[in-house]
Amino acid sequence: MKELMAHSAGEERFKSDKRQFAGLMFALAICVTYFPLANIATAIGPDGTTPSSGLPLAGLISGCILVFVGSTGMLTGYLGMVHDYSNKYLTGALLGIIQLTWMPFLTDLADVGQTTASGEGFIPPEYNPTERDVKFVGSMGMIGILTYASAFVGSFAFMAFALFAFQMGKPTDRTASYYQSRISMYASGLSLAGLSQFLLGIYVASKFGSGPLLPAIGVAVYVVHYPEISIFVGLVQLLMGVWGLLRRFGILVQGKDNHSYQICAFFMWICMLSMQILTQVSFAPDGALAPAAPSYACLYLGISIMSPFLDYKMRNTPKELPVDYYGITTDESNVVDAKEQALPADEEMGSADNDLKYEQDDKGS
Repeated sequence: MKELMAHSAGEERFKSDKRQFAGLMFALAICVTYFPLANIATAIGPDGTTPSSGLPLAGLISGCILVFVGSTGMLTGYLGMVHDYSNKYLTGALLGIIQLTWMPFLTDLADVGQTTASGEGFIPPEYNPTERDVKFVGSMGMIGILTYASAFVGSFAFMAFALFAFQMGKPTDRTASYYQSRISMYASGLSLAGLSQFLLGIYVASKFGSGPLLPAIGVAVYVVHYPEISIFVGLVQLLMGVWGLLRRFGILVQGKDNHSYQICAFFMWICMLSMQILTQVSFAPDGALAPAAPSYACLYLGISIMSPFLDYKMRNTPKELPVDYYGITTDESNVVDAKEQALPADEEMGSADNDLKYEQDDKGS
């Protein structure tokens, strides 16, 4: 009976975790879908204004690809989350196209790289920037693109791969050690993103003064009206990333029921939302940068949730999964299904009666 109960609990855990990954993938797929919409709407226009060549055309095409991939992810995640329906071929197809979401960021890297090399851009001419100023700001922007894009694409792909493993009936490789190894990448990315924004804020404040700066200094994923905000938010991100790395190595971990890191991660997200996005972006005159706010929110979500999510999974998943952890037997020759071990009483009695009957027949013969 205990084996049957353990098997049932494993099945419920299997369903719960599969829905968990599907739900998170659905949320991240919404971000992938919505992220490029403002740029697409801006690029497409009447009277031949739609880009037809060069980086602008590449940006438009990559934005449309993001919408397609994100929509596919929304469908896959919704079916698994709400209907408990999963199709390994649909998820496999999603995994095949998911790397295309790198395209807009590669385009942005090329654009920022060209501008940085030219020594002109990012900083309005009113501030009389030097070539060194432009190159430093451009470098911080390129680091920002790489870190935010890695988390944006990586978080989406992580959930898709996890869902696919569950659909294939092979979730048992996702142990505490698995999540522990993955948090290293996302916490490092968060630290590097925070460091780049922190240094950008310090440099802008030291060279061009404190905020508000009008017009703003902007590069890639950063808009700076208030250098003080960039310094503060960047420092918070840097500390959260370093804290995540320490917890990955078992330092400052206070048990599986301690959620202080998750609470602080939520505080970090509120700071990013209210300061890095709304305040920095909304200060532009006449709402000139307003369309960028939703895009930034979509881009920033992945880097904000992955470290606390992986930290939780790392602390609440066994280092070695018991054979019945997900109600799946990995070795059919050595493991007997729990349902077969717990035969109903009438079947056991019937089997005993038959054995007695055969013994009596043997004696009579």
